[in-house]
Amino acid sequence: MKKNYLRELMIQMKEMMKPARDFGLKLVLKNILSPENANKSVLKHPVVAERLRAERLLEINKEKVR
Repeated sequence: MKKNYLRELMIQMKEMMKPARDFGLKLVLKNILSPENANKSVLKHPVVAERLRAERLLEINKEKVR
């Protein structure tokens, strides 16, 4: 019975945090908030992950040119 209670509590907590996570994702996608400052779940979004990869590649290429 205790496990079911904890499981339900965790499900409710995740549902409560979902709007904040979505809001953070919207800010990152609009380039208002840096992905490093956002919630870690935002980094798993494919668009954000691809953008971070592209930024890293640009930095690596700049270092190679120097």
